[in-house]
Amino acid sequence: MQSILKNPYLPLASSIVAGLLCGLVILGIRSTGQLQHLELSLYDWLLRSRPAAAAGESRITYITISEEDIRRQGRWPISDETLALALRLLLDYKPRAVGVDLYRDIAVPPGHKELAELLPREPRVIMISQLGGGGIARIPPPPVLEGSEQVGFNDLLVDADGITRRALLFQDDGDDVAYAFPLRLALLHLAADGIVPTQDPSEPEWLRLGPTTLKPFTSSDGGYVDADEAGYQILLDFGAAAQPLQAFSLTDLLDGHIEARYLTDRVVLIGVTAESVPDVFQIPLPYGFHSSTQ
Repeated sequence: MQSILKNPYLPLASSIVAGLLCGLVILGIRSTGQLQHLELSLYDWLLRSRPAAAAGESRITYITISEEDIRRQGRWPISDETLALALRLLLDYKPRAVGVDLYRDIAVPPGHKELAELLPREPRVIMISQLGGGGIARIPPPPVLEGSEQVGFNDLLVDADGITRRALLFQDDGDDVAYAFPLRLALLHLAADGIVPTQDPSEPEWLRLGPTTLKPFTSSDGGYVDADEAGYQILLDFGAAAQPLQAFSLTDLLDGHIEARYLTDRVVLIGVTAESVPDVFQIPLPYGFHSSTQ
């Protein structure tokens, strides 16, 4: 008995066993998902702690529809006539892509015929749809673009705490593959530089753009536990989120108050910022628009 008590390795062995037991307990608790909120909060903190990405030349310009724009138009939603005019003005500046984050499954007269004739003629214009599911209604794209490459879904993946950390790039419903709205715009922009989607050499089912492979999200990546991994998802890179977003109002566009350098060779997005039309989602980092006047 005395030899056992005097064994110098006994405290070390006890510590190792205690450490292993603690580790197994933590792993067991984690497998239930009870630590996911804590781990995702830590993940968010790490993202915010990263050095800010160097500000480069912006590739995106936002045309925002504010409360003042709605008052000036005297209606909501804006008419097909106004939207067609805005698109014609933008396309004259030769942007690489124009994304319209406004639903147009239903005509908004006047000007519906004019818009319906313009959209199929302009492959640089991408309109939105909503896949829906899980109690959320499906919203189809404009009828003239149904089944075309000028449609992207704008469904977002929102975690239980209300924060968006992942993006859904593709969704296969068994009959067709739907593309995400941001992906459609990115592909148009990259195509002008000769970059097109390819397969990863070692993982043919993974998407590769130029030298970069977009590794699909799996259910236990990062701080997630048994998360929904349906479709082709990726974890979002928020490296440039702290940089202000270049934005102009719809009124600036219609009145010709935007310099060509902010529109030419860029991706231009049209969307709503008016508080009366809520369309806001949270990300782990602060962000905001840099509104400009000419």
